[in-house]
Amino acid sequence: MKLKLLDGCLWVTMVLVATACTYAGDWTVLTGRVAQGSGFVEVLPAEDMDGHAITWGPSGHVRFYPSWNWDTPQPGDEVCWLYGQSGVTWWQGVFNNPSTVVDIQFGHSDSNDGWADIYVDGVLEFSINTLNRGWFTVRGTDLAPTAHTVEIQTRASGRDLSFDYVAIPSCVVATAPSPEIIANAHGDPVVNIKNRVLSFAGADAGRAQAVRVTFVDLPVIGLRDFSVYNGTRWWADIPGEYSESPAAGYDEPCRVCDGGTYAGEICTQDVDCIDAPCAASICSGDTFISALLTTRPVFRDWSADGIVHLRDELIIPLGSYRIEIVDATCNWADPANYSPPIQVCKDGTNNGQVCTSNGDCPAGLCVDVITNGRWSDTVELAAGEWRAAATVCASGVNVGVACTTDTECPFSTCGVVSVFDTLAILYKFTGERGAPSKVRADLQGTGAAGYTPIVDGVIDVGELNRVLGAFGGDLYPYPPP
Repeated sequence: MKLKLLDGCLWVTMVLVATACTYAGDWTVLTGRVAQGSGFVEVLPAEDMDGHAITWGPSGHVRFYPSWNWDTPQPGDEVCWLYGQSGVTWWQGVFNNPSTVVDIQFGHSDSNDGWADIYVDGVLEFSINTLNRGWFTVRGTDLAPTAHTVEIQTRASGRDLSFDYVAIPSCVVATAPSPEIIANAHGDPVVNIKNRVLSFAGADAGRAQAVRVTFVDLPVIGLRDFSVYNGTRWWADIPGEYSESPAAGYDEPCRVCDGGTYAGEICTQDVDCIDAPCAASICSGDTFISALLTTRPVFRDWSADGIVHLRDELIIPLGSYRIEIVDATCNWADPANYSPPIQVCKDGTNNGQVCTSNGDCPAGLCVDVITNGRWSDTVELAAGEWRAAATVCASGVNVGVACTTDTECPFSTCGVVSVFDTLAILYKFTGERGAPSKVRADLQGTGAAGYTPIVDGVIDVGELNRVLGAFGGDLYPYPPP
């Protein structure tokens, strides 16, 4: 997990959403200015009571722009200024509507400004240093579903605060993510399942969103019980760009932050670096985007990266996973606020194809999970190209015949570790043109005896040994964490 310390707080990089710091609640920080009334359920304007219960103090320490009236709200003014030169100054507003999400927009934060302490219903929930931050918004989520009282305070440190409003944003439900598509042996478009990677693409351009992965059904492999992690939820971390070269691992990113607070850290967009650009790619040839999983949501514009490949020690063969997206305007603790997940036909004539209902899956079901392939079964060769795995009968009366489900293979299964898998890894290892992508060929990590559970991005003789072992009947070798 990428943890960043700044101003004494824990920060997580975002797009539009730039940073996050957590105290008792869940809070994130969004950069930029949002006009009052833009997509809000209710707004408490700092400069106009507007029928709300709003108080402040002490007298003579609160001013309203641009007229500079002390202690007199002015309709149409931009911000409220809390003068902190003589001790703690505060502003308090009471919502009429219940909500689990609250926004506070700060404005004109300059060299005179300092720490803001934010209280919700009398409890200190969040603190942030506003020094020279300009316009930005802090968002609190997962609050109790009641009508909240919000108070903003300066500290007795001789610095000021200025803010525009406190509001309840309207939740924008995200569009469902898309899977990566590949042709199967029949030429049909199916979800490109892999061994050690999950793949998705965001759909809502310009929106700050987070991607959640739920471990729905992890297998028991021999004496290794991964099912104890069923039901756990994880989040896509900041992604990086990597080379398809077989010798280049995940420790050799193509792009990093060019200076600033996070110099040298992975990025794919300038906003990942917050205060510096994301450098141009240093990789020649084909590249791809990949991210680890982490324990907290990372809000950013995922659609700008195209297909993103997720890796983790618990993304394993035959595991089933649910991928869905939540927008930054929503309370991510509420299941109703998530996008539909990636859905795939299970069994039937459209097995492996994208669906939205059972009607899309004749003789099968539309399920809301992606299930990875058999260990080391990564490809099939058809029509002169590497196609989706698990597409020929392993043995029995239809051995070698193209298939989409086990029912098409009497006395056998659809899919097998074959010479095609070995050839695919060999082609990738030697850098042959037309070899399958690294995320399909990468099976193992480095370390003692090659048993580091997370794949390392290097395609070498280790992958060949894994495929040959699986061809001989070896089970997935890695233990649970």
